[in-house]
Amino acid sequence: QEKEAVHSALEKTAADSTTQLSSIEENCWGISSFSYASVDNPVVAVDYKASDYRGFVFCVHEQHGLMLLHCTRKPKKGPHYQLPGGHVDEPEFLAAAQASHDAHAQLMIAGQMGAARELYEETGIDVRDKLYRMEPAALRNGISTNKHGMFILTCELKKRLYFFLPITDDDFIPPHSVDETVRLSGPMTEEGGHLRLKLSVEHSGFMFEKDPEKSATLLELHSGGNGSKALLMSMHRGEEEETAAVDESAEVSSVEDLVVEPLVMVTIPTKDQSPSTTDKSELEL
Repeated sequence: QEKEAVHSALEKTAADSTTQLSSIEENCWGISSFSYASVDNPVVAVDYKASDYRGFVFCVHEQHGLMLLHCTRKPKKGPHYQLPGGHVDEPEFLAAAQASHDAHAQLMIAGQMGAARELYEETGIDVRDKLYRMEPAALRNGISTNKHGMFILTCELKKRLYFFLPITDDDFIPPHSVDETVRLSGPMTEEGGHLRLKLSVEHSGFMFEKDPEKSATLLELHSGGNGSKALLMSMHRGEEEETAAVDESAEVSSVEDLVVEPLVMVTIPTKDQSPSTTDKSELEL
C-alpha cells in the first residue's frame, strides 16, 4: 500500500507570499499532478456552487468500535443514526485553492477541512489542526470515473467524501475541562460508558458499534443511505456503480477492517523560514 510520499514547502504567509506544492506524477487518488498556486489570486477549480459536497467521518475507537450519532430532530425520517459530518462550506474551498490549482487536490483538502469542522460542531472532538489524522476511506480499487466520465476521488460517493479517523479516550471531552453549564452526553449503551461528548442540538445521543454490518444497517436512513453504502464499499472494496453488488465473499470481522489510502504529505514552514531550516508541522491532504 505504500506510495511515494511527496514532501514540499508550503509557505504560509500574508497576501504577498506564494504557496507551493511539489508536482507529482501520480498518487493514490489518481491525481496526475499538483501545480503551483499563488495566494495573491487563488482560483477555486471545484464547482462547489453547483455541487453540494459533503464530508463525513468514520470515527473508530480501537476498543469500542464505530461511533454513531443518534438523531431525533428529523420527523420525516424518525429516530436514526448518523455519521458526524455535513456540508463543505465556501471558506474551505477558498482555503484549499491556496494550496493547489488542481481540482482534485482542492476537493480533498476542502473535504477534510469541512468534515473536521462538522465533527467538532457536532461532537466537540477537535482535529481541525490535526488533519493528518483524517485518512480518506478507500471505497473502490484504483482510479474511477462517474457515469459522465469524470474522475472521482477514491473516498467519494455521490458528492460525499468519507474519511477514517482513529480515536482514543483522549479525543473525548473530560468533564472537568468545561463549564458546569455545558451539557455533556455519555453513550446510550454501556460500551464506552465513561466517555463524554458535547453534542449539537440535532443529536440526542451516541453509541459505539463493533459489528460493521450492523453499523451499515443502522446508517441506512442517514444521507440517503450513502453512509451505509460507503461503509460497505470500504470494507469490501466494492465498485461505485449504482447496480454493482457488494462482494459477499469478502470477510470482515470488525470496523477496524475499514480500508484507508495513504496520503500526500506536505510540510508547512513558518514565515521567513526556508524549508531546509524550519521546524515543520505536518499537514496531510
